[in-house]
Amino acid sequence: MTGQDDGLAFSFADILAPITPEAFFADHYGKQWLYIPGDARKFPDVLNWGSLTELLNKSGIWTSTTLGLVLDRKGVPILDYCYPTKTPDGKDIFRPDGARVMGLLRKGASLVANEIDSFTPGLAALAKVLEETLSAKVQANLYCSWQAHQAFDSHFDTHDVYAIQLEGEKLWHIYEGCLDNPISHPAFNDMPQPQHEQQKGRLEAEIVMRPGDVMYLPRGHYHDAIAVTGDSMHVTFGATAVIGLDLLNALLDAAADDPLFRADCPRPAEGRQRMAAHLDALAARAAELGQDTGFAETMSALQAAFYYPRGGYDLPVQLELLGYSVRPGFELVWDGEDVTLNGPRGSLPVPKGLGQAVGWIVGQERFTADAFADAVGSLEPSVRDKLLADLVNMKVLDQT
Repeated sequence: MTGQDDGLAFSFADILAPITPEAFFADHYGKQWLYIPGDARKFPDVLNWGSLTELLNKSGIWTSTTLGLVLDRKGVPILDYCYPTKTPDGKDIFRPDGARVMGLLRKGASLVANEIDSFTPGLAALAKVLEETLSAKVQANLYCSWQAHQAFDSHFDTHDVYAIQLEGEKLWHIYEGCLDNPISHPAFNDMPQPQHEQQKGRLEAEIVMRPGDVMYLPRGHYHDAIAVTGDSMHVTFGATAVIGLDLLNALLDAAADDPLFRADCPRPAEGRQRMAAHLDALAARAAELGQDTGFAETMSALQAAFYYPRGGYDLPVQLELLGYSVRPGFELVWDGEDVTLNGPRGSLPVPKGLGQAVGWIVGQERFTADAFADAVGSLEPSVRDKLLADLVNMKVLDQT
């Protein structure tokens, strides 16, 4: 997994301290919520009001998708805080207008910044260690709210939540209700609020989060939150791991190579018993595919690659020199002005004016494009490039 050189390093133990990772995985992971008191020194330089203001003023990186507003539990319409514009390639987008956003914030709107896990070295470091420890895709969203204004109704998330309080204080309500492994699917995403209110159950805990505090909520656990102080900022890292449905998707690819899965199902006229037998055969074959060693390796590879690419840039760069190796057995033969390249598979006529260049090439074992350019400086770059490409196509050269 590649990432940026963030200059900050967090371990999973640092995030959970003083709870140990062993205790967390044994007693809480996927089972029970966990509140971990901390202090403002626990997550230095992750994000604060000053660095957030600096980020928001880089207006070119924000759109209505990545920056949203919520006022008293309702999303603010895009046109109330954004203006329409176009990307350099002509696509229509909406960009937040700073003046209108600030006006709505002063009225109590909460600010939601999505997908910010690469925006500061601290955020990137936290996301990276969570992904590596959990073998999960991790995305960070930021929430800024103001005293006595609740942004969201009681709800559950379809991913595990690791929330870190960065500025101010926020009161969290944790309810007894918890759905069993919900996923991002209309069956869970489109529940009406009255159903949530019925399912959330009784209030289990009230917790005031302060800077440095950490909250873990397994997916499906009902909660809501409201700012206690005049201003509050917290970041949530949502972690989505590989699940059984991912196995089914991988099985679908494997089944495409199996004649039994490609065969027509029995016609109704053949009777229910014939269909039942066919379904039994398919189920048995699916089990065989799932138990195959190669399929287990496929799932392990899926988990190993289950993360969001983040960072990876390190400038300036060291240019890679394009190289070539000359296949053995070639010889240049001159006959007056006519030049022929003899090789293991026959002879090739050399275009006029290129004899010296081809002669230099076959006299090498390996060379770079820059070395070739220095050796035949009188040739136009386009002629040099075409000659090299032709010799690669004719299997005289291998590009390395």
